[in-house]
Amino acid sequence: MGDLVIAANRAPVKLVKRSDQILEVHHGAGGLAPSLAKALNDKKADWVATALSDVDVYASQNNMPIDIGDINIKFVVLPEETLKLSYYKIANEVIWFLYHGMFNLSYSPSFDKSFFTAWDAFRTHNLEIAKAICDNASYGATVLIHDYHFLLTGKYLKENRPDLKTAYFLHTPFPSRDELKILPSEIANEMVSSMCDFGSCGFHTNRWRDRFLESAKELLAFDPRTFVAPLGVSRQALDEITQSKSVFSEGEKLLKRLGGRKLIYRTDRMEPSKNLLRGFLAFEELLESNPLLVKKVFFLAHSYLSREKSTQYQIYREAVTAKVAEINEKFAGDLPVVELDLEDNYELSLAAMVHYDVLLVNPIRDGMNLVAKEGPIMNQNNGVVVLSKEAGAYEEMHQGVLAINPYDVSETAEALLLGLNMSDEERGSRQSYLKEIAAQNEPSVWVSTLIEEACPLDF
Repeated sequence: MGDLVIAANRAPVKLVKRSDQILEVHHGAGGLAPSLAKALNDKKADWVATALSDVDVYASQNNMPIDIGDINIKFVVLPEETLKLSYYKIANEVIWFLYHGMFNLSYSPSFDKSFFTAWDAFRTHNLEIAKAICDNASYGATVLIHDYHFLLTGKYLKENRPDLKTAYFLHTPFPSRDELKILPSEIANEMVSSMCDFGSCGFHTNRWRDRFLESAKELLAFDPRTFVAPLGVSRQALDEITQSKSVFSEGEKLLKRLGGRKLIYRTDRMEPSKNLLRGFLAFEELLESNPLLVKKVFFLAHSYLSREKSTQYQIYREAVTAKVAEINEKFAGDLPVVELDLEDNYELSLAAMVHYDVLLVNPIRDGMNLVAKEGPIMNQNNGVVVLSKEAGAYEEMHQGVLAINPYDVSETAEALLLGLNMSDEERGSRQSYLKEIAAQNEPSVWVSTLIEEACPLDF
């Protein structure tokens, strides 16, 4: 029974089973869980996660202990159909699209019997996570629940363990009141009501917090306890990575490939909310309007694959890769002008952060987006950040970035050009400012804030 329990959909590690049935522990997939684990800073914690792979299920069913440092991982195993409906149908195709403003309302979503069946699976998923939290939390324990997958656990925890101190933290945006009205009214009420059942609710920005408060007031006439805690990055950790031999070596190779060309860079998941396609369209317009740049600039994009089982994600990936090929066919001579790397080349991605001239971060909407903060810390070239006004990071960083409307391709192209041509003095001034902002509220401080903000469920 632990005094600190973390609940997040993914575990902070990836398990691999060898041929001799021995489990190996690898770096976790995604950004949230591994980063959160590091931020715990030697705090002892039980970590409740969904078993998302066959190896996760194997480890749980065979009671195999999975410990990383002071973190003890507990997997919740769901029936395959329950997981499919909860995770893929509701979490990824309804809540994620709603929260990021990505529905095409002419045909999606449709709330029919299949949706309500899937919502029941989402309820079951949250109930099982809540049970696991209760089983692993000592009396009066602090419980930190993360992200939209577990937003219904508040109701179950309040009913069964009112002794717990809980803080729920949403890492995504929160939808506007009008967007929330897209959902069936009873579903919207259930979501907001359960969030109000947590001891407190945290958000990366005032904007997302205020949207939640507006919905809570209108739907429930309730004023829940909330807090805003924008996550920063660890300057020390990133400095150590930047100075590593492997990153230096990859940087040397990258500079040789560039051959004196300036570097536009982006790194994110391959998914619609990250807005890769409009970024490439903007680069295409940049070269069309400024043909002399064709041999003077190179656009490198690292984009690791995400939610590959989703048809919508597959269609989007095909559109992005086709556009990259089209740009190279149109403009490339002896050398390509753009490269989309879907492989997980960690060292090269870090080297590109060190050497970019312009960092493009143009999400349709993002809860925070730590790339916008990691870039200025790591970059040694006084690189310019082009940042979407819809990224949570914009609230803190707006004075030091080139701001864009993520839907405006022409404005994005103009910002790229401005960043490439900006004077050294202004580039240096902007980066110095962004470095200070990015390092505020670094991860271990941020986690301590969440612990302090956790309140009893009957607060």
